[in-house]
Amino acid sequence: MQLESLAAYYDYCEENVWLDDNDMSICDYTQIYDDTCTRYPSFGKPMRACDYVMIFYRIENYTSLLGLFFNVFHLMVLSRKTMRASSTNVIMIGIAICDIASMAYNMKLWRKLYKEENDTDLIETCEMVDTWFEKNLYKAFYQVQEAGRWCSPIFGVLMALVRYLTIRFLSVSDKFSQAKTGVISVISVFIFALIFAVLTWFRYEYVAYDEPWYPWVGCYDWGYPDGVGYPVYHEVATGFLPNLYVYIGIIFKLPPTILLPILTALLISELVKAKRNRMRLSNSSAQRSGGDRTTFLVLMMTILYVIAEIPNAFVNILEGLFPGDSGLISLLNYFQYFASLVVNLTGVIHLLVCLAMSSQYRDAAKKMLGILNFHPDRIFETSQTSQSSSVSRRSNRTM
Repeated sequence: MQLESLAAYYDYCEENVWLDDNDMSICDYTQIYDDTCTRYPSFGKPMRACDYVMIFYRIENYTSLLGLFFNVFHLMVLSRKTMRASSTNVIMIGIAICDIASMAYNMKLWRKLYKEENDTDLIETCEMVDTWFEKNLYKAFYQVQEAGRWCSPIFGVLMALVRYLTIRFLSVSDKFSQAKTGVISVISVFIFALIFAVLTWFRYEYVAYDEPWYPWVGCYDWGYPDGVGYPVYHEVATGFLPNLYVYIGIIFKLPPTILLPILTALLISELVKAKRNRMRLSNSSAQRSGGDRTTFLVLMMTILYVIAEIPNAFVNILEGLFPGDSGLISLLNYFQYFASLVVNLTGVIHLLVCLAMSSQYRDAAKKMLGILNFHPDRIFETSQTSQSSSVSRRSNRTM
């Protein structure tokens, strides 16, 4: 049982709540997980894991709402003419788009939380099952989210790499820092990810169960025709490219896991060199230059990506080493839900890092909000000046 999303496991927990009620264990009625049940005796009690999944599920929903608001504002600031002149900022636009796509998908999960918190059992019982079109629409949204998750760490690598090449090779730094470099990089990665997203679409299809869904007797007030059943669709593997996710992991997951720590070390090294050069030239602690501030900003973003990708890398490596251990893979899924939450949190922090590290970003944000030229002291001075002019005009008239 390898579930690809936190929402899928949430549904699994709801469907198997009877395991907790009857004090039963997965290990009691299947031999699939025998090895894991021997190594981890508590594994057979899925509701313990479900408790943690429910917590992560709720936190992820609330952070998605906050992150969606932050990243829309973040994208608006980065899209201003003064900001999109450098390759670093253009790549950050790509990162913001990925974060928005990922967090917007999580918004559809609020429906489940609404049902829980309002105890709408009747809605749960009488609500129409998803149609074939709705199932495929959700699937399309999920593929967009997946593509965003694939692209985002690659953009982190590109941002760090471009910044390192800019400060390391000064003779060609102008070429790397141009917005054109960022645009080409972002579009290329998006197209490449879109191709794989289309391929993953064909790995599953929706097939109707033999038994349709019939509304409960108390639901006919909702307008359901008497005696009419509705097809219930479930996901079935087609067998198309069974190793596709292995290729996706090699292309999109493995490079960031290896390159991000290396680029982090290289950027730190360049910052240390720059500080030593300033100290040697001025014999004192000089102010950090604009280029150093940009490097420090990229470094902080890179560190966030390292923190976000380490849990995913850990899961992917173990899944590759033990592909036949279904129980271990299920345990790794529990951990991956935590990794998903970490990725969400780092997406929220991107705006805060830019505000803290970049004066250009702060100025652009202030200008967008219309508060860059707002100075209360000038309003007071203008008021005094107008009063003085009025007094002067009255005195002239009396003369």
